Amino acid sequence: MQAMQKPGVIINLGSSAGLYPSTKDPIYSSSKAGVVLFTRSLAPYKRQGIRVNVLCPEPPLAVANSVKMEDDKL
Repeated sequence: MQAMQKPGVIINLGSSAGLYPSTKDPIYSSSKAGVVLFTRSLAPYKRQGIRVNVLCPEPPLAVANSVKMEDDKL
């Protein structure tokens, strides 16, 4: 990208579990939190014309509600 003098884009795939950790799967949550923080650490590349983003999709509302109900039972 730099040799061609064109801007670039880096898109990482995280998860809402990286932003709001789950007690059911701490390994998954911590690995996705690592993706989020890694993406934040790439912010200096903005000066070189490289845009860096992380996508953190959330589960559908029905699934999220059922998981919350299960967590409340614990």
